[in-house]
Amino acid sequence: MRRVLERVVQASLFFFALFIPFSIAGETIALGFGALAWVLLGLARDREGQRPPALDPARWFSHPMAWPSLLLVVSSFPSVLLSHDSARALRDWSSYWMLLVLFFAGSNLRRHSVREMAFWTLVVSGSISSLVGFVQRAGGLDVGFIHIGPEYRVSSTLYTMTFAGILYQLIVLNCSVALARGMRRRSRVLLALAIALQ
Repeated sequence: MRRVLERVVQASLFFFALFIPFSIAGETIALGFGALAWVLLGLARDREGQRPPALDPARWFSHPMAWPSLLLVVSSFPSVLLSHDSARALRDWSSYWMLLVLFFAGSNLRRHSVREMAFWTLVVSGSISSLVGFVQRAGGLDVGFIHIGPEYRVSSTLYTMTFAGILYQLIVLNCSVALARGMRRRSRVLLALAIALQ
């Protein structure tokens, strides 16, 4: 059972990375399944009767992105109180739970290869979405099953401002990864090309 739950968490991280530039609903559903599996994994016991550390708060906050994520959630709440549309502001603010769960669940993945897979999936999906934006700006494309209409203000696969915000975050993430870790030359070149494209 634990093995199945671990696979669900891994798959949810993969689909979350895949859907980010294409479907807000898709990424939310993927992360929802991952969060549920993560909680169940934390409640499960191994053969020796010991619980895994998946729900141990000390493990949560050992991840370097956990505190910045929590700070983002807390520091953005005053804007909800000052907004002229409090209902919408509260709804937007509540979406930050996805960011927290992503880092908490992701930091407990045991296999480094799974994190690498999720990262490169995000690089590829963001690059494909960026290419769609270039095609829209160039006048569109209608070949076979591919139907991309022309757009002066490109939105790619999402709304204009949503797409712009996601691209901004992807670029920051990709640049930080490129600068902070050792990579093979080929991987660094591919990541540099993706950053330039985005």
